[in-house]
Amino acid sequence: MPNIDFRDPTWKIASALSGNLSAFLSDLMIIRYLNQLLPSSIDPALGPMKRGVEMKIRRLSAKEKAIAKRWAAEEDVQERVAELDDIAKTVTRIAMLTHRIPKFVREMSLVYLVASFEDSLASDLGIVFAQRPECMKSASKTLTYEDVFGADNLDVIKEKTVEKEVAEIMGNNIDLIGTRLSERFNIDLRKTPRWDAFAECFYRRNILIHNAGYVNEKYRSMTKYKGKSRRLDVTKDYLEGATGIFEEYANLVWKKFHHKFCRNQPEITVELLLGVSHEKFIKLLDDPSLVYKIGAKDAPGLSAYHTTSSHP
Repeated sequence: MPNIDFRDPTWKIASALSGNLSAFLSDLMIIRYLNQLLPSSIDPALGPMKRGVEMKIRRLSAKEKAIAKRWAAEEDVQERVAELDDIAKTVTRIAMLTHRIPKFVREMSLVYLVASFEDSLASDLGIVFAQRPECMKSASKTLTYEDVFGADNLDVIKEKTVEKEVAEIMGNNIDLIGTRLSERFNIDLRKTPRWDAFAECFYRRNILIHNAGYVNEKYRSMTKYKGKSRRLDVTKDYLEGATGIFEEYANLVWKKFHHKFCRNQPEITVELLLGVSHEKFIKLLDDPSLVYKIGAKDAPGLSAYHTTSSHP
């Protein structure tokens, strides 16, 4: 561990930036694992439903099967068999869940990926404004009468000012956020090679939430999309690409802020380790089979500080 002066104000920025990055990368890891684990778990989860349908079909009489085949062929069948209706509904449900669950998980993964990044960036801005208030000097800001006279002390007023500054930046689309970062901190992410692909993820998130995933004029104008008006799915390849891009930009934001506001501090990342006592961890090293007994009570937490000079 390096020789760190914990009284140095830049240490607060450095440690907070690292904590925010670690929290985002943790979310990113969960998104990746969910999309690996959930698709393979669908068939086992639907197993009881499928076995139930199989048993019901095996119990059908020859006459009922003949009716079912005519019904499936969309013939005009007057006879109704309640069991067939139930089987048809269950089969439809199985087909829908098999198709929709992976698609739904990918779409919600993109939505959460964008939200987590926005939260991480907002937290970065908050700690920078709180520790370096001179960064707010050129900003246009006003507090209401209630904000000022309803505050218990000066710290509350400072906190409200910081909140307003963060909201002024984060309450925009991603391109305007990029502009604000350039204007306020001389950090221009828009000139980086994959900015357009990065920004497109935000606009695709927007149409997923507000337009059922269908292309609209806002999406066209912001992404220069020239294709047909259709629904843009979040495919497996698209999501894998998006997580890679977001990991790249999360590290880039961390590095830019660290270099600008706390370059005198070592490049510190907060690694994710098992949230267990040192004694338990030592036992794990002696007996690796104990890893199979790790449960929710041993949830990952933030470890002690770890330095690196090779962080992206």
